[in-house]
Amino acid sequence: MGSLSKEAREHKKKVDALTQRLRDDAFRERERGNYDKALEKFEEVLSIDLGDEEAWYGKGEVYEKARRKNMAEDCFKKALRLAEIKENKLIISEAQEGLARLRKL
Repeated sequence: MGSLSKEAREHKKKVDALTQRLRDDAFRERERGNYDKALEKFEEVLSIDLGDEEAWYGKGEVYEKARRKNMAEDCFKKALRLAEIKENKLIISEAQEGLARLRKL
């Protein structure tokens, strides 16, 4: 990040904090069973950063709960591809597990 200006680094920090808060809210709504609200929050995250593998994974989980297998599969695959690029081992594992669960449906 050394090549970014101070203003750009501060902006990135604010955006990262916002997406983290939205992602946390989305996962919290999912845990409460508020799937529509969770999807809205995941969509907000993805409107800011389409490369957010955690949001793609969470969105896949919501679709899985709603029995929307094709949508869930697409989201898990996107999460997996992004996680592999970023070497996010946790999301790689969770997305693979999500895809395996879908194969059993």
